[in-house]
Amino acid sequence: MKEFEMKRNQEQGGVMVFVVLILGVLAGFAALAIDISRARDQDRLINWATDSAALAGVAKLIVPGALDADVTAEARALALANGLNDTELTNGGGIQIGSWNSTTKVFVANGSPKNAVRVGAKRAVPTLLGRLMKQYTVNPRVDSIAMASAGTAACLKPFGIETEMLGNVSLLQSFTIGGKGDAQSAPGNWGKVDIGDDNMSSGPVFEDAMLNGVCGTELHIGDTVSPGTGFAGLRDAFNTLYSLGQTTMFVALVDAFPNGNSGMATIQGFAKILLQGPTTGGGSNWTAQFKLLGLYNSPEEAGTAGTARTLVR
Repeated sequence: MKEFEMKRNQEQGGVMVFVVLILGVLAGFAALAIDISRARDQDRLINWATDSAALAGVAKLIVPGALDADVTAEARALALANGLNDTELTNGGGIQIGSWNSTTKVFVANGSPKNAVRVGAKRAVPTLLGRLMKQYTVNPRVDSIAMASAGTAACLKPFGIETEMLGNVSLLQSFTIGGKGDAQSAPGNWGKVDIGDDNMSSGPVFEDAMLNGVCGTELHIGDTVSPGTGFAGLRDAFNTLYSLGQTTMFVALVDAFPNGNSGMATIQGFAKILLQGPTTGGGSNWTAQFKLLGLYNSPEEAGTAGTARTLVR
């Protein structure tokens, strides 16, 4: 009897040891699952932050006159706002400006053309099971690359603004332009410019060109254009654009409109403007309010500024 009880106690002890071992293994798997889940969650979080930072950086990159320091500062600001810190950015490779080749899928830091921003980050995530093996952290590392497409030349509206009219206008500031009768804000003669192969003096031709834009022009600073005469189509074109919601447009900046159509106007730059409302007045007293969105040296530069920014990695 005593021998039977002794064997029974030994069996119970063996079962207890087995149960403890099983529970230990299950606890280990649970801890491992928690470690993996936390690492994946943190990976998603820092990837979200680097995506946002890269997109913000490339948006700044295509702003005319933006410096590399401006691009880096913009990307860093978004990274920090989304939970990253400078140590995590540094450990992940930091913020780099360079060139992305869409064919080879290769990013070259400081490469040319500068069309992309890379943001890398690495985060130390504390472990549970890993501590038993002296692995106190897992370190998910991600990087995001955003690229601005090369861009095509912006389609210009056949309308010009005298450069001096924007002399005291800052970016994102509103301004008013009008017809010849408004000496303080007039674009010059009539505002029409003959770009492309058509004569913008014709109301229907001008309206069609304003609605569709004149694309593929090879205008550059220093080129000369002839002004279109008359007010035909001016108010109708702007009011139609406003009613359709097509309020953002690229226009030429010229030195001065000649009197009548007896001379030429010289291109001095290009501007991106926003029509803020329908025109008022009529004839030589028409006016419209705009907001200045950007200044550019060429239609190509303006076109790049108008392209979408996309994540490529």
